[in-house]
Amino acid sequence: AGAYNGHLFALDAATGDLQWEFPTADGADGAADGKIVGSPTIAGDVLLVPTDGGTLFFLDRQTGETLRTFDADGQLWSAPRVEGDTAYLASLAHTVYAIDMASAEQRWSTDLGFAIADSPTLEGGTMLAGILGDALVALQSGTGDELWRAPSQGWLWGSPAVVDGQAVFGDVFGTVYALNLAAGQLP
Repeated sequence: AGAYNGHLFALDAATGDLQWEFPTADGADGAADGKIVGSPTIAGDVLLVPTDGGTLFFLDRQTGETLRTFDADGQLWSAPRVEGDTAYLASLAHTVYAIDMASAEQRWSTDLGFAIADSPTLEGGTMLAGILGDALVALQSGTGDELWRAPSQGWLWGSPAVVDGQAVFGDVFGTVYALNLAAGQLP
């Protein structure tokens, strides 16, 4: 469980006992750059922990030891998504990243022009990201190339869902959209 005070807690699921604790903040005072807003993501034996200071921690899931880190531009408020050997990460600084899981090296990054407040969605080689610029953006997950951009009436704060070849998402005004995933258009 990640906390806004800049600490990550691993608890035993059966007993609730604390297994380990990891401080993500730089200072003992819980400095702002280590606060955890987005959920940690489990990928096998690795735990990926985003912080609002822009650091993505790769931790050993059993011990909480730091394996490696990735520094993004801007705050990370969303949970990373993992597919195969790649982690996909969105930042409030308008950028989506593809990161090699083994080395924490950037494979590609794409600036979407607006903040991304929630996790991207992955489906069949396509990555979908809602932006605080009134659109859903589809990228080719292997390269980061933009496939399409579908406008909405308001900001997209949540992650889109994919159902039967359609991207389903809602904007902050309460409008719900269902778009053809391949074309980014209404069916």
